[in-house]
Amino acid sequence: MSAQNLVIVESKNKVSKVQTYLDQLYGKSSFIVSYSSGHIRDLPTDSFGLTENYTPTYVFSDGGARRVAELKKLAVNAQNVYLATDDDREGEAIAWHIKECLGLDDTDFERITFNEITENALKSSIAASRGLLYDKI
Repeated sequence: MSAQNLVIVESKNKVSKVQTYLDQLYGKSSFIVSYSSGHIRDLPTDSFGLTENYTPTYVFSDGGARRVAELKKLAVNAQNVYLATDDDREGEAIAWHIKECLGLDDTDFERITFNEITENALKSSIAASRGLLYDKI
């Protein structure tokens, strides 16, 4: 079996519907869909979260380390990784955190967004994949 493409959405509630449409569009073994549960890490609440060089330090949110471990297992053998978080500033930041936690370079993933979960929206988003918009983070 060839390597699958991995799509990471924010919400567990979106997984089944996105998976169904991708299976219909590309075949059952082409994509696997997983989720981040939104923010996987944040600044610590017990400090300013900055080093002496003003570099931010992050801690995992509740369940974040567990989600990252699961996503790493899926990403290691994925043909392509698609970060499909929401199409807003917060979604862009969540995608960046996922990228960083998975150890992905900018050439190791595609950023996709869609405003509705339909076959057409998913097909269009994959066709129009892009990198992160760092100016939105």
